[in-house]
Amino acid sequence: MASDTPEIPTASSPEIDMPLLTKDDKDAIRAYLARAEVRHSTLHRIAIGFISGAGLLLLFPIFFRDIITIILSTLLNETWNHFPMLGTNGTILTVALMLSVGIPFMISVFIPIYALYLLLKDIVHFYFSVYTPGFPSDLNNPTFSLTGMAFPLDESETVKKAVYAYQYRHHDNHFLMAFSEERKREYLDSFIQQTGGKIIPESRQRHKLAKMGITSHEVDPTEVNRLNAMFGLARLTDRTLIEEVAYIEMVMSRSIIYLRRIVIRYVKTLLVFIWTALISFIMVPFLADVRFPPLLVLAVGYFIWSFWAQYVIHLPVRWMYKFDKELGKNANIDRQIVFLESQVRRWIWAAMTASVFALVLSIASIIV
Repeated sequence: MASDTPEIPTASSPEIDMPLLTKDDKDAIRAYLARAEVRHSTLHRIAIGFISGAGLLLLFPIFFRDIITIILSTLLNETWNHFPMLGTNGTILTVALMLSVGIPFMISVFIPIYALYLLLKDIVHFYFSVYTPGFPSDLNNPTFSLTGMAFPLDESETVKKAVYAYQYRHHDNHFLMAFSEERKREYLDSFIQQTGGKIIPESRQRHKLAKMGITSHEVDPTEVNRLNAMFGLARLTDRTLIEEVAYIEMVMSRSIIYLRRIVIRYVKTLLVFIWTALISFIMVPFLADVRFPPLLVLAVGYFIWSFWAQYVIHLPVRWMYKFDKELGKNANIDRQIVFLESQVRRWIWAAMTASVFALVLSIASIIV
């Protein structure tokens, strides 16, 4: 005998056959989802720790407020002809000397900033996505990677219908749309039109809600669309229990992939900041002492910095294999783990080459 109760809208992937679940199946899924939510929240707590970045927040202002000012002042004070006996050739050699000192200085500043830039970019990728399972692939609307979570479609048809009824008929839905009428038209109506309605979750389209008897003539269809758009912006979509498991497996894997990159990038960024600041701090007393030629001090300092910079950046990977160095020699390391050092390798070599020229020219300026 057919039921008089309207059916709940089907899941977002009707082409995939979903098996009938027994009570034990559902209990197993619920237990898994509970564990997964705990683990996923743990991943986000780890990410928050790196966003605060206490080490970087401490080093960044010290390095850029004091060290750079002192070194720049030193370079500006040394802009005079260091080879006066050589005439025009002396001017050319002085320009070459200043450039050979200035280039590694600029590279030593650029690399920590570039590492920080990559770290911030990874954090954005961790928290935001332009695609969410269950929504059209061409929606292209940036959203938070931690999406809204709807009551599963196949848990309880009675509960699901009651939830729908409350959301679309109760005045509390204004909590989700705390905008004036003008702002609703400007923000929601225009965005629905801009996306061609794709921002509205498929299972919450008006004709499907009407089939359930939720959106009757008493419910304003414009308000329904606006509410659905808000759900879409939160990437809330109705899934079955099986779809929820599939989604949580994907979202946790995605979070881990990005988080592993954030952690390794953070450590490398912190190390390169520490190494650059350490060399700079050591150079400062020598620059203040009149017994030591400033350009020679800078040349020696940046040669040491560039000679060890690549090693310092790669240190976290070496630490991973410290218990088996032979394994480390034949390690299968994906490009994401060593992206920073591969990108700055040429810059470090350029800094080392320039600092060697600076050493030769600074020593020559003393002898001449």
